[in-house]
Amino acid sequence: MKEIPAGTVLIADYLYDNSAGNAANPDPDAQIVWGDQSFEEMLYTQIRYRWVDETADNRRDDLQQALDSQLLFAAVDDDISGTWDMDELRPEAGSGTGDLMGPIQANFAAFDTDQSGGLTPEEVQAAMKHLQEQARAQRGAGGQQ
Repeated sequence: MKEIPAGTVLIADYLYDNSAGNAANPDPDAQIVWGDQSFEEMLYTQIRYRWVDETADNRRDDLQQALDSQLLFAAVDDDISGTWDMDELRPEAGSGTGDLMGPIQANFAAFDTDQSGGLTPEEVQAAMKHLQEQARAQRGAGGQQ
């Protein structure tokens, strides 16, 4: 077991070799994107951990919830800058986020309330809340399909 200090960032960095030099690559000319299917690029990293002061009688659900709330942000923040930049908001960015990226891109300037050119975690959270409220209002106004 290894103790990891608070604030540590763990990064899984991978390189896919889709070149003609890779004998296992069946078609070096094919455009390959990330996806859940075996014909697409796939990646799985697993880390097993527990909170230092967590016991059966002292669950640390608060810490787990805080970590979980950062997963989507981290999945999209490709350059690990602490902000979402416009070029990171691709449909394939962050597993399962394709439906969010378009509306966030379309309203990027409005969501970038500090006008920094990147969306902070707080700005993304506000954007998500806004988009959820907008979707609820559309469903309530007969926009449900």
